[in-house]
Amino acid sequence: MYIKFANTTKLEGTVDSLEGREALQRDLDRLVRWAITNRMKLNKSKCWILHLGQDNPGYMYKLGDERLQGSPAERDLGVWVDGKLNMSQQCTLAAKRANCVLGCMKHSIASRSTEVIVPLYTALVWPHLKYCVQFWAPQYKKDIKLLECVQRRATKMVKGLESKTYEEQLRSLGLFTLEKRRLRGDLIPVYNFLKGGSGGGGADLLSLGTSDRTPENGMKLHPGKFRLDMRKRFFTERVGSILGPVLFSTFINDLDEGVECTISKFADDTKLVGAVDSFEGQEALQRALDRSEHWAIVSGMKFKKNKCQILHLGWSKVGHKYQLGEEWLESSPAERDLGVLVGSRLNQSAVCPGRQEGKLHSGFSCVQRRATVVV
Repeated sequence: MYIKFANTTKLEGTVDSLEGREALQRDLDRLVRWAITNRMKLNKSKCWILHLGQDNPGYMYKLGDERLQGSPAERDLGVWVDGKLNMSQQCTLAAKRANCVLGCMKHSIASRSTEVIVPLYTALVWPHLKYCVQFWAPQYKKDIKLLECVQRRATKMVKGLESKTYEEQLRSLGLFTLEKRRLRGDLIPVYNFLKGGSGGGGADLLSLGTSDRTPENGMKLHPGKFRLDMRKRFFTERVGSILGPVLFSTFINDLDEGVECTISKFADDTKLVGAVDSFEGQEALQRALDRSEHWAIVSGMKFKKNKCQILHLGWSKVGHKYQLGEEWLESSPAERDLGVLVGSRLNQSAVCPGRQEGKLHSGFSCVQRRATVVV
């Protein structure tokens, strides 16, 4: 694969066998013939080889009559990449450039007011910390701390905030940590990819999950398989394993608009709660179910109705029937909520080991002892 720019050209290829090595060498020979035919000259002293991957055989290649040398790291569009895809070098350089700008600000700007420091910081320093950060996001805690120290140094420059903690400084200035800003920077392009707001570009980077173990929706991301821990920090893996639930929670944010009952929204679970002590309460709960079904149709999503059940709470409650779309929902004697099994009579004995059947007091004493141990 050729990547052509105004002043540089990159040739990429997958070399996991001898055939791959020969294919890449043929492309280099063809490039030399093209240069001779067009009466151009390649600057071979600036041609390098970057071997990527842990088990790369590191084959040698020739450009014309000269053997190309290997390089431990190369710069591509302003981002340094090494053979192991370790971004520590890029994080160090980004922090160094940002600190240089902060030093110039400190020595050339007399004012230390918020109205002066914050706009200068966001305009002059932030670009060094967020340029292509979706690609070179820090992978190690030391790199995260290194970048955060840059913003901590900037917040200390504001008059009146020198003695406050870093979190208090951020709240006073209306800023977020760089880690949260990187999270936001990941959310925005992924949401655009999935909703088609980016013109289709980048959508092939992400794969939607097809598992039926969770409620069906169009926002489930399928995390890829990887052998190295470093791979899980890549953009496509971060959004697949960590940000998928966050994106879905953001997508269903308007689910409770116009609903009279209470809706508890989670990444993979949604609960609709209502007080049904009269016929009007039963109708309000049914209207909320109808509205949820309409929202799902409009949003192009689908409820997993065979996993939707009703839990009637209370001793003397009438077990009303409810519909979700055209299907009647089944009743359940108990449901698990945040890891706690809750029965229709709110009897917690079921969650206590060594309980005695029919004795409620033993169950409560067991809960109290366990809570005390945890605290």
